[in-house]
Amino acid sequence: MSSPVNYLLLLLFAGFLITSCCGAAGNISGTEKPVYIVGIDAYYPPFTYLDANGTPVGFDVDSVQWIADTMNFKVQITPVPWDDILTALETGEIDLIYSGFAITNERKEICDFTVPYWQVNQSVAVNNQSSVKIDDFYSGLLRVGAQNNTRGVSWVELNLIGKGKMAPRSLVRYEGMNEAFDELQAGRLDAIIGASSLIKANLDSCDCHVIGEIETDDHYGVAVKNGNSDLLETMNTGIDLLMLSPEWERLKLRYLME
Repeated sequence: MSSPVNYLLLLLFAGFLITSCCGAAGNISGTEKPVYIVGIDAYYPPFTYLDANGTPVGFDVDSVQWIADTMNFKVQITPVPWDDILTALETGEIDLIYSGFAITNERKEICDFTVPYWQVNQSVAVNNQSSVKIDDFYSGLLRVGAQNNTRGVSWVELNLIGKGKMAPRSLVRYEGMNEAFDELQAGRLDAIIGASSLIKANLDSCDCHVIGEIETDDHYGVAVKNGNSDLLETMNTGIDLLMLSPEWERLKLRYLME
């Protein structure tokens, strides 16, 4: 349970931060708030995805909107092709990546990260009609699908392809995990690997089941452009406030995060 004292202290600090820092991005006197463009993956439930009307929704979408209200700024949620999302941050097309974005040493060379707000492992799933077991996956003899530029791909590259267990062509990379799920259902893949929360969120609709979980202990954070210290500090404070607030537990329940 969050400490009321810590929450109050963070609220006071947030007020100071808004007063001292937001003037650079917008008018804090009440007429204008700074607007930050948030890049997301359009198919990464329960973190970020599009509803039937094409509106961005999800755990991370609700989180950043709560933070924006609390920290006195506005957000524009923009789906960006996953392979291009870091480039969009570097070139200033977006201000934030808030979309189940794993903190890695390679990405730290390109962008700055907030404090982590979520931890995940990698799950391996197969079609419900499949008799494939996790040992078959570890053998490297399966045709495996994963989303490009994710931990699932890097794990397979390091632990299966890199050790000579799997042929490089047996790892099929997709722009979005929706494509991997479709290919699994169509029988063109033996298995898929992805973040445990993502796989769990799709089990009912994909006619598949989890055969094993790999403890990668990945942590998600919000990415900002290198050197944008004001925005980084604002987001760190906002994340701390959110995780101490009752809204955090409500969000986890709403999106069945645990």
